[in-house]
Amino acid sequence: MVPDYVSQKIFEEAKREAIKKKRLKKIEQVKLEKIREGMCVQILHVGPYETEYKTIQKIEQYMGENSLIKDGPHHEIYLSDPRKTPPHKLKTILRQPVKKARKRMY
Repeated sequence: MVPDYVSQKIFEEAKREAIKKKRLKKIEQVKLEKIREGMCVQILHVGPYETEYKTIQKIEQYMGENSLIKDGPHHEIYLSDPRKTPPHKLKTILRQPVKKARKRMY
């Protein structure tokens, strides 16, 4: 997430600066986009990234119990810096856009 005042121009300038100063080649793949997801299910995952699948299973279970279906790709919000935080203390918000499932008509 970035503040609302960050325009595409500011974003591109920051990317160029990071590539120049830090030699971060993969940053060329980063893009700025707005997400308007509406209703979603989210959960805080605490622990290493490798165990996120267990937390995603909890999201899917909740969705099934509440007649919800996916309405777009899930995304993650990283709250911890993995360079400074031990894996067992990493905090990540996992978010899945959803919508109500249609009832079947027989």
